[in-house]
Amino acid sequence: MNPTLKTQWIAALRSGEYIQGRGHFRTIEDQYCCLGVLCMVLNRPDLMHDPVHTERFDDFAGLFEISGLAPGQGDALWRLNDVVNRTFNEIADWIETHI
Repeated sequence: MNPTLKTQWIAALRSGEYIQGRGHFRTIEDQYCCLGVLCMVLNRPDLMHDPVHTERFDDFAGLFEISGLAPGQGDALWRLNDVVNRTFNEIADWIETHI
């Protein structure tokens, strides 16, 4: 992943601008998973799809290609967000260490 993109993503996660959600990149309640925040940093909301009709990870591969995120990293991140219920600050710490 490009270091500038990484820095911007971490800053966005810590900014308080995004409300954390689970199950979709972006929910109809305007909540985001950590990967949805990455889509916004990339200025690619089109990668998030319609949360009412599309499962969250339909374009996961497209996000990997555009962001430079490795598939294993993406899997770890959605697990931290959706399964382990880590906060955006905790996820930002993980990104600093592992990406």
